[in-house]
Amino acid sequence: MSLDTSLGPSSVIVGENKIGKSNMLHAVRLVLDPSLADSSRMLRLEDFHEGLEEAIGEVIEVSLEITGFDQAPDAKSILYDFVITEEPLTAKLTYRFSPKHNL
Repeated sequence: MSLDTSLGPSSVIVGENKIGKSNMLHAVRLVLDPSLADSSRMLRLEDFHEGLEEAIGEVIEVSLEITGFDQAPDAKSILYDFVITEEPLTAKLTYRFSPKHNL
């Protein structure tokens, strides 16, 4: 699945129940929130759409590409190691979950 959106300083996500709003925010936190507990980083069956049984047990990857930080020296410093293009200046951060298989 892929989603391309622009978020401002104050963004609101609106939609019907059970369409993935909370899961999308959790996915963003997996990438951006270093204070997120390890237990919250371990994905569980309820973290997936009910019709997605075939993905259970597979590697899950969440990537965020960040742009618009050209004029923010602090952000450029933090994101320097993750820059993938110079024009436009774009950084890519990725969370990868590989489930542990029973031995």
